[in-house]
Amino acid sequence: RGVPEAPDTVQFPAARNPLTIIRSAEPRAETPSPSPGPLPSRLTLSPALAGRELLQAPDLAIAARTSTPVEPSQYLIGVSDRGEVRFVFLQDSSGNPEIDAAGARSLARAAFSQHGAAVTWGHVTISWGDEVLLENPK
Repeated sequence: RGVPEAPDTVQFPAARNPLTIIRSAEPRAETPSPSPGPLPSRLTLSPALAGRELLQAPDLAIAARTSTPVEPSQYLIGVSDRGEVRFVFLQDSSGNPEIDAAGARSLARAAFSQHGAAVTWGHVTISWGDEVLLENPK
């Protein structure tokens, strides 16, 4: 007969600090998450227009307001060789005709740097921010 095998030993986790155990049972005050700041409207240019410097950005602070969030508006614009916006065509509506029309008027007042091409065509997307929403919707 051989020597009997040693029984398996029980392994215990390392001891924890007693104060840590007591503090883990204390109720915790919920820290309020910070509210997101206002989301401004922003302009995105297609590559054909992004290659030209935007000398006078369109004013996206428009007077039209809505009580519901709107989708971005997309326009096809034609910019002359002198940098003037000559053509503005609505491609995708935001769902609000007043906001779309105000965006088109604003784009018509933009100015780009001069370029050799007679007309440069490109898409402009306006992602409408919180300023187009009514303060107190009824």
